Amino acid sequence: MKFGVPIIAMPIDLDQPYNARLVEELGVGVEVKKTGRGGGLQREEVAKVIKDVMENNTG
Repeated sequence: MKFGVPIIAMPIDLDQPYNARLVEELGVGVEVKKTGRGGGLQREEVAKVIKDVMENNTG
């Protein structure tokens, strides 16, 4: 955060979902939303978030 590098938060367990939402609310990063069966991370969603951060300067 100090150097302005956006965070791509990929929460898995415990406190990580809360921290990912906080990072997104503060505007310093983007959370990869869980989708699909079992609420897991999907490669399409990960690719979309990375593309948004790299091309659109989100986060």
